Amino acid sequence: FKSIKRSAKKKQPARQKGLPAKLLKLLKRVIDFYHTAFCEDPRAR
Repeated sequence: FKSIKRSAKKKQPARQKGLPAKLLKLLKRVIDFYHTAFCEDPRAR
């Protein structure tokens, strides 16, 4: 059973290439938000 779980985990990154446009857009927004939040935070320096 363990080997089945491992193979299932390995297959996931290959599927990420075909992410829906909505998900990609959301991901971009989230990354953008975190990037600006951390860059403008004085504690980050």
